[in-house]
Amino acid sequence: MVQPNKMLSIVCRISTILLLLHFMMLLTFAQDVVDVRVAWSPDGSQIASGRSDGTVQIYNAVGESLFTLIGHTKIVNSVAWNPADKTQLASASADLTIKVWNTKDGALVTTLTGHGDNLVWVAWSPDGTQLISVGGIELHEVRVWDTATWQLESTLIIGSIAAASFSPDGSKLAIAALSGVVGIVEQSEGYNGPGLRLEGHTHMVVTVGWSPDGSKVVSGGYDQTIRLWDALTGQSLGVFTGHTDTVWQVAFSPDGNQIASASLDGSIRIWDSTTGENIHIIQADAPLTSVAWSPDGTKIAYAETNDTFQIVDVAAFSQAGEIPTVAPVPESTAIPPIRCPTRLPTHLQPP
Repeated sequence: MVQPNKMLSIVCRISTILLLLHFMMLLTFAQDVVDVRVAWSPDGSQIASGRSDGTVQIYNAVGESLFTLIGHTKIVNSVAWNPADKTQLASASADLTIKVWNTKDGALVTTLTGHGDNLVWVAWSPDGTQLISVGGIELHEVRVWDTATWQLESTLIIGSIAAASFSPDGSKLAIAALSGVVGIVEQSEGYNGPGLRLEGHTHMVVTVGWSPDGSKVVSGGYDQTIRLWDALTGQSLGVFTGHTDTVWQVAFSPDGNQIASASLDGSIRIWDSTTGENIHIIQADAPLTSVAWSPDGTKIAYAETNDTFQIVDVAAFSQAGEIPTVAPVPESTAIPPIRCPTRLPTHLQPP
């Protein structure tokens, strides 16, 4: 007869495998219908778009194509500009490489390798001295690169995570964990200390971001909610509901007053970051995978999975009238909650 504890362990292992398989299926779905990621340059003059064909397209601020960066051989899952140098762009691809480009002339600066599984995220520190890359499906590695030498500084085996983001002052790293936990770890502890564990999501967390002043963290994921947290205490500050499918990306406006969320339900929702009020809804023609504010906060770029992205003038939003409703998503997209341990540090493991 199987002992209860052993049975629970078996069930948890099976559940964890199913959880990871579902995440991989979602990535496959997004890639099949063309996953697009967008990011504004620090001065707001250009937009980078990572594509499923392995290219990175560069556009001007009104969406006109400028040039194409060619080098990756598989889908580009993430693009990020160097906050301290508007001519440097990093891209992370399923071909297991991170490429750094000079967007002034389109030249390849360097190619970083070492990840053994699909690269899903890349981000710069605010001062541009470090680059982090997140790779892997079952056990994600976070690699920290010195951008002066392009040498690997450290490798963190944090666990199954989907994204990470530096705090505005560069002292902390927020982590979106597939266990449903948001973690905040300190640079001074090598990003491997006890940190903070933010609990509340009921499914996988796939996106995380900081308020401009570093006092708050916002997260989103499979439970279709956006959650706001106190970055110092870890206290929950609010839960924003309305999306009917996975929240794939969240972003604070540059002034910190609003939060934009992009969802596979085909909508961008704009929220008041203080009251949680859903101020606007932008209804797209396809599932959405990315949203980004222009540095001056006057525009939003968002990416659809039909190989397109759009630019919206925030000032054009109507302040009156009813917010249009979002068509419901079939129930088959729902994911049952899984509360079994994954290989994460104690502060990031589910209860």
